[in-house]
Amino acid sequence: MDGGVIRTKKGRILNWNKGAEEIYKYSEVEMMGKNIASLVAPEWQSKMELILDRIQNEEVPSLEMRHIGKEGKVIFAWVTFIPNRDENKDVESVTLIIRDITAQKKIDEQMHRLEELNLIGQMAATISHEIRNPMSVVKGFLQILSEKNELARYTEYLDMMVSEINRVDCMLSEFLAFGRLNTGKMTLQNLNEVIRPLLPLVQADATKSDKQILVELEEIPKLELNGDEIRQVVLNLVRNGLEAMSVGGMIKLKTYCEGDTVVLAVQDQGTGISPQIMEKLGAPFLTTKKTGTGLGLSVCYRIAEKHQARLDVHTGPEGTTFYVRFPIV
Repeated sequence: MDGGVIRTKKGRILNWNKGAEEIYKYSEVEMMGKNIASLVAPEWQSKMELILDRIQNEEVPSLEMRHIGKEGKVIFAWVTFIPNRDENKDVESVTLIIRDITAQKKIDEQMHRLEELNLIGQMAATISHEIRNPMSVVKGFLQILSEKNELARYTEYLDMMVSEINRVDCMLSEFLAFGRLNTGKMTLQNLNEVIRPLLPLVQADATKSDKQILVELEEIPKLELNGDEIRQVVLNLVRNGLEAMSVGGMIKLKTYCEGDTVVLAVQDQGTGISPQIMEKLGAPFLTTKKTGTGLGLSVCYRIAEKHQARLDVHTGPEGTTFYVRFPIV
């Protein structure tokens, strides 16, 4: 349903229909007499005034705008401006027809992100081997040179070069993993049984950084899974959570049923994810780490998509929780 908002030239709302209530979650009582600018995102407020000035003399086309609803809810809206003229053909008020396109916008963004991920995967599969082979040769010769007595004074530099090649090799491994995601087979198995063999490894990671992991695996049905890929998701999410916390923090790793889904939840006690990062979360090469490749979460999103699962994120000052919701078939 569209939300029609009628305003005066002074910006005060004169009418607020049920459609507007549905979109913005404000009641008619709350909005009557308020300024329409209170619904517009800050970067659109001056543009809104410019549009309303123009409408006095010319037609204004419909356009997409970003609005803000109750409790800061971001709304992408398709807005049509209709001038209401008096008998002298002067504009006495303007009707805004608001169409909420937020859901479609999210779908479009997800499709765009998946197209990016698929492109990166194809590139990774194509170029990683070609880069890795000559790098292995260079690394081998550097190791041979580092063992020669006459080059002992250059050992520090040679070791540094080998270390950097190892770092590049690690990045290429992530690229290769990214490119192989469509090749693994799915089998019917229990998510808990996929996670349990990883627990000693993630417990060791937590202990090494003076942090803790609390594991709560509830009884859940079997799912069609690729075990190797799901283990990759668990390790990525847990290690990201560990890196997001200070000493003494705790990760909660849980599985449980919720309606017609099985949920894998990884909750940290970090400081949360900034809005700027949240907007692009899952994009390839997006990272806040000094040595990260920015592919870890991209891999998680791609694996979730392959499993027809949904990856959701809830973040705030007290920490971040990643939810992977697998459909029960």
